[in-house]
Amino acid sequence: MKIAADSSLKPLLENGIVPEIVVTDLDGDEESLKKIAKKSIFVVHAHGDNIEKLELVEKFKNCIGTTQTKPFNKIENFGGFTDGDRGVFLASHFEAKKIILFGMDFGNRIGKFSNTKKSERKTKLMKLKKGRSLLEWLATKTKSELFTTSSRMKGFEKIPYKSLDIIIT
Repeated sequence: MKIAADSSLKPLLENGIVPEIVVTDLDGDEESLKKIAKKSIFVVHAHGDNIEKLELVEKFKNCIGTTQTKPFNKIENFGGFTDGDRGVFLASHFEAKKIILFGMDFGNRIGKFSNTKKSERKTKLMKLKKGRSLLEWLATKTKSELFTTSSRMKGFEKIPYKSLDIIIT
């Protein structure tokens, strides 16, 4: 199963890959979100910075709301802090056998598909650092095998793309 953070959605769609699940706080490419609104399950995190974008949720056929606090009604807390690490927590929650991170670099670099403004760069890097620490914590708790194609992380096996066939099968 393919779970994607919303910042990866546009390049995935451009390469013919439609994820079954999209983890989003609605700050990704809006056209990409709309394009697959009826095809994927959306795991949406609402917060004070995206209230004006919540109307997008009405376009989604299948949607699950999330929180970072105590779950209530139909709002869930699977864990995580950024869209990317929330996706890993989601996969672990549903006991995925293997979780492979593609293009999720929790280092000192902000990816080109992130919509981060220059003025928000410092905050974004702090969020990535928090996401990384949560994933390293999760690695000590989960039963899932964890792999990454990006920078090394504690508890994740670093693999080259050429090894994916072996790991996926």
